[in-house]
Amino acid sequence: MGNKRAGIFYVFTIIVTLILVFPSISFSQMDRKELVEELTTLSLEELMNFDVLTVEKRLKKVQNTPSAIYIITNEDIKRSGATSIAEALRGVPGIQVSRIDSNLWAISSRGFNERYSNKLLVMIDGRTVYTPIFSGVYWDVQDTVLEDIDRIEVVRGPGSTIWGANAVNGVINVLTKDASKTQGWLVSQLLGTEDRIISTIRYGGRYGDDLYYRLYAKYTNRDGFVDMKGDENPDDWRTERTGFRIDWLPPSKQNLTLQGDLYGGRVHSREDIPLLSPPYSIDSKIKEHVSGVNLLGRYTYSFSKNSDIVVQLYYDRVKRSQRFDIPSYHEDYRIDTTDLDITHSFSLLNHHVTWGGGVRYISDHIDNNTHITFDPERDTQYIYNLFVQDEIELVKDLLYFTLGTKVEHNEYTGFEYQPGARLLWHPAPDNTVWASVSRAVRTPSRIEMDGRIDQRVITGVLPVPLLVSLISRSGFKSEDLLAYELGYRSTPLENLYLDIALFYNQYDDLRSLEEGDIFFEKDHYVLPYYGGNKLYGESYGGELFIKYKPRNDWRLSFSYSYLQMQLHRKDHSTDNMSESIEGESPHNQFSLASYYDITPKLEFDTMIYYIDNLPAYGIKNNFVTNLRIGWYPEDNMELSVALQNAFDDKHPEIGSRYVSSATVQIQRAVYAKLTVRF
Repeated sequence: MGNKRAGIFYVFTIIVTLILVFPSISFSQMDRKELVEELTTLSLEELMNFDVLTVEKRLKKVQNTPSAIYIITNEDIKRSGATSIAEALRGVPGIQVSRIDSNLWAISSRGFNERYSNKLLVMIDGRTVYTPIFSGVYWDVQDTVLEDIDRIEVVRGPGSTIWGANAVNGVINVLTKDASKTQGWLVSQLLGTEDRIISTIRYGGRYGDDLYYRLYAKYTNRDGFVDMKGDENPDDWRTERTGFRIDWLPPSKQNLTLQGDLYGGRVHSREDIPLLSPPYSIDSKIKEHVSGVNLLGRYTYSFSKNSDIVVQLYYDRVKRSQRFDIPSYHEDYRIDTTDLDITHSFSLLNHHVTWGGGVRYISDHIDNNTHITFDPERDTQYIYNLFVQDEIELVKDLLYFTLGTKVEHNEYTGFEYQPGARLLWHPAPDNTVWASVSRAVRTPSRIEMDGRIDQRVITGVLPVPLLVSLISRSGFKSEDLLAYELGYRSTPLENLYLDIALFYNQYDDLRSLEEGDIFFEKDHYVLPYYGGNKLYGESYGGELFIKYKPRNDWRLSFSYSYLQMQLHRKDHSTDNMSESIEGESPHNQFSLASYYDITPKLEFDTMIYYIDNLPAYGIKNNFVTNLRIGWYPEDNMELSVALQNAFDDKHPEIGSRYVSSATVQIQRAVYAKLTVRF
C-alpha cells in the first residue's frame, strides 16, 4: 500500500509538471532579479542590520544582539545543495553535523554530539521538536518545502533565559515564510543516486486583500548507505507529507497565522539486540513506521511601535512503531504535546521588557516488548514557565545591559531557575562587543526516569547468562551549566564581515552510569548500571565566521570552530565509561563555501567541510567537498546538478553506541533537480 501511494504521488507530480508548468513558462511574470530577492540574499552591510527573532523572542537587529547568532538564508540552503534541514546546518560555526546512517543524524552545539544530543533545543516556527522520551531530535521527520524556509536562526550558547530547559548549548529555530511570500505554483523534481526521488508541489493563493494561504505535498525516497565492508546497509527510507499555512495580514496592528503538517513514512535500520538464549545477540533489521500531525496558531497584536503581544498555541502528535526480525518484538509509542505560550514586549523610558509564560501538557503511551522498556507505559506531565528579561540602555545607542530569568516547574525535578546577564557595547559604528554569563539546565527524559535498556549478554562467567542493563533510578537530577561568553562582530571593510565568539562552560551533575550490585532475575543475572549525576567538567573554545565578497558575482564564507572538553568523575563514582564523551566531538572543524555567478543565469558553488578525529568512535578526520551547478534557462525555471562527497567514494562520519551494530559509510552521491515557479 505504501509503495502504491508513493507511485501515485510521483505520477501526479509529473503530470502536473507537464500539463501546468511548461505551457506557462513564457507567461511568467517573475524575473531572475525578483527570484534572487525572494531567496533572501543578504549583502554584508545588511547582515549587521538583519532582524532575528530567536535570541529574545522579539525581532532585533544582529548588531544589537548579545549572543553568538548565525543566519542560514534560503539562498544559502539552495546553493549549498542540501536536500534536508539537517544537511542545511553543515558549516555553521560551533555546530557539528554528522550522519550516522542514511536516516539518522547526530547534531549538536559545542560538544556532546551523539544521536540523542540532549543539550540542543530545536524548533520549527516556534514549535519544539525536541522529544521528551529520549531527549533529542528525530531528524528523519523534520522536513518541509525547503524553498519555503525564510531562514534558520542558530544560537550557540545557552538560550534558557528565554526558551527554558534543554536550550543548554544552543537553539535552532527554522522559520518559514509567511504565505504572502509564496504565491503561485512551485513544482520541483529531484532524481539522484542516494536521494533517489524528492517530489514537491506547492500552491499559494490569496483570498481578498488580506488573507494569504499555501498548500504543499512532498514525497522523499532515499537509498541506504553501505557498511564498513562496502555491503548494502538496510537504512533506506521514505516519507510523504502535506501541509498548509494561512496568514491574515490586515493593515491594522494585528495578524494571525494558522499552519499545520501531516506526515507518514517507512524507515529501515539495524540494531544489535541482546538475547538470553543462544546466540545471545542478533543483528536485527528494523522496519519502522513514522507518522505525525501538528497544528499551530499564532496571534500578534501591536499596541504601539514598541509594544506587542504574541499568543501561540500548538498541538503536536508523534507516533513511531518498530518491528524487529525477532517474533513478538515490537516498540510503539505516541507522544501528544499541547503548548500555550504568551509573550508581551514593551518599552518604558530606557528599558525594553520582554516577559511572559506558558504551560505545556505532554501525554505519552509506550507499548514495548524489546530490550528497551518503560514503567509505567503511560505518563502525563505539565510544565509551567514564567520568564522576564529587561534590556537597559545605559548609554544611548552605545551601551546596553540585559538581565533576565526563566522559572520552570516540571514533575520530575520541580522548580528550575535559569538566570542570565548580558552586556553589549558599540565601540564604533558597525562594531559590536558583547559578553554574557548564564545558567541553563537539561531536565531528565522519560528513559532516564522510568526506563531500562538491556545492552548485552555475557556468558561463561556465571552458570546462567549475565545481562548488562542500564536502569533508571529515582532521584535523577537536572544537568547544570554555567556559561561564560565573549563575542565581537564587525564589518571592518565594505566587503568583509567578521564574527568571533569565545566561551567557557562549567557543567555539573552530568549523567553518569553507576555500577550496581548483581541481582537475580527469572532465569538470569543482571549487572545494573544506574543513571546518576556524578559527572562534571568544563569545555572551552571559540568560533570564527568570515564572509568576504571579492567581487559582485562572487561570495566566500569561512567558519572555524575549536572545542576542548574535559570531564571528570565525582568522588565515589563507579562510572568508567562516560568520560569517553570527550571523544565524541571534534577539537577542530572548518568549512569554506564559494558561491560564484559565472553569468546572471549560471551558478557554480563549492562547499568544503573538515571535521577532526572522533576517538570515541575510532573515526579519522573527514575532508568532504560538495559541488553544485545551477542554471536558469528561463527566469522562472532552475535546473541544478550537485555532486556530494566529490573526492571520496565513501566514508564514516560518526558511530552510534545505542543504535547501529556497525558503523555506516556515507557514499558519494549525485542528483539533478528541476524547479519551476509560475
